[in-house]
Amino acid sequence: MKPWIKHTLPNGLRIIFVPKKDSPSTTVTVMVGVGSRQETDAESGISHFIEHNVFKATTNRPKRNQTTEQMEGLGAVTNAATGHEFTYYYAKAAAFQTEKILDIVMDISLNMTFPQEDVDIEKGNVIEEINMYQDNPSARIMEKFTDFIWQGHPLGRSILGTKETVSSFNRDVMLEYVNKHYVLSQMIVVVSGSFDETNVAKIITEYYQHATRTGVAQDLLPYIENQEKPQILVDHFESQQSHICVGVKSFGRTDDRRYALDTINSVLGQGLSSRLFRRIRDELGLAYYIGSMNYEYADTGIWFARAGVDNKRAALAVSAILEEFKKLASEKIGEEELRKAKEYIKGKTLLGVETSDNVGEWYGFQELQNEDIITPEEYNQRIEQVSAQELMQVASDLLQNKLLNLGIIGPFSDSSEFEKILTLE
Repeated sequence: MKPWIKHTLPNGLRIIFVPKKDSPSTTVTVMVGVGSRQETDAESGISHFIEHNVFKATTNRPKRNQTTEQMEGLGAVTNAATGHEFTYYYAKAAAFQTEKILDIVMDISLNMTFPQEDVDIEKGNVIEEINMYQDNPSARIMEKFTDFIWQGHPLGRSILGTKETVSSFNRDVMLEYVNKHYVLSQMIVVVSGSFDETNVAKIITEYYQHATRTGVAQDLLPYIENQEKPQILVDHFESQQSHICVGVKSFGRTDDRRYALDTINSVLGQGLSSRLFRRIRDELGLAYYIGSMNYEYADTGIWFARAGVDNKRAALAVSAILEEFKKLASEKIGEEELRKAKEYIKGKTLLGVETSDNVGEWYGFQELQNEDIITPEEYNQRIEQVSAQELMQVASDLLQNKLLNLGIIGPFSDSSEFEKILTLE
C-alpha cells in the first residue's frame, strides 16, 4: 500500500494525503507551480512578494493579521517559501486542530485580498531583506554567481527581485498575477500527519469544487546550454574574507543520473568527512565553511562548491577545490568511501521526513513537479544501486574544462589572478 493518497477534482486541483497515524501534528500545505522563473523582468520578485503577503488578509478574514492571530491562537506555526519554480505556504498544529487550520489555509488559497496599506508596508520589509543579503558577501556571491552562470535566463534572476521592481508592486498587479498563475491545475493541497482522511477529503472537495480560478499553466522558458569556455565573475567587495563558488551546470531533476550526482556530491562536500572538508579545512586550514551542493530544476541544474577563505589564499582554495573535482572525474571512488557516502545520504533522507511538514513536502513537491512519486525508501534504493564506475562517468560528463564557472567576491580588481588556475587540465 502506498504511503500517500492522491485525489484530483474535476477542476484540476490535486489533493495529496500523507497519513501518519502516530504523528502528534498535522500540516496543511498549499503548493503552487509558479516562482521567479515564470516572471517577466518587470515582475521580478512578485512571486516572493505575494508569498510575504499571503497571511495578511482574506475576504473572510479582512482585519490585518487576523489569519496569523487565529493560527497562533490554535498553537499553530506558519511559514511560506518561494523558489524558482514553486511557491508554498503551510500551517502546522496539533492533530486535533486539523480542521481549523485547514479552513484558514484554504481561505488564503482562494481569497487573498492584499490590502494596499499592507502591501505598502511590506515593500519596506522586503527591501530590507534585499539589503540584508546584499550586505552579506556569502549570500551576495550566491546570487551574483547564479545570475552570472545562467547568462540572462530567468533562472538567474533573484527570487527577491530588485528594489525597483518591489517598489512598483501594487494590489492590482498582485491580484492579476495570482489570477493568471495560481490556477487550480497548478495548485496542490497537501495534508500530512494524523487526521481523519474521509472527513478532510469531504471538507476540501466541498470547499474547492465550485472554485473558478481555472486556466492554462505557463510553459517554462527552456534553458539551452551554450557555454564554450571557462567563465569568471569577480565582484569587488572590501572585506576580510573572500567567498567563492566554483562549479558547472548539471541536469534536470527527472534525469536518471541525478542519483549518481547526489552520491558524488555527498563524497565531494557533504558532511565533516567529505573530501572538501578534509582537504580545505582539516589539511589546509583555508576556510571556516566549505561544502558543495546541487540545485535541480525542471530541465537543468547547477553543481558547485562554495567556501569563505582568507583573501590572500583565495587562489590556493580555488586550485584545491578544482583538484578535488579533477579526481572525481578521473579516479574511481573507493568501496569504503562510497559506502559511507551512500549511508550518509540514506540516513539524512529518512531523518528528513520525520515530521508532518517534511513528509508532506517530500510527496507534495514531487507531485507539483509532475514527477513519478517515489518514497524515501525507494529513493534510497536507487542511491544504493549506483556504482563507482557510474559516478566517475557522470563526473567526467559534467566536469569539462569549457563548462567551468568561478564566482568570487572580495577585494579584487580583476580576474587575472584566477584565469590561469581555472582549469581541470
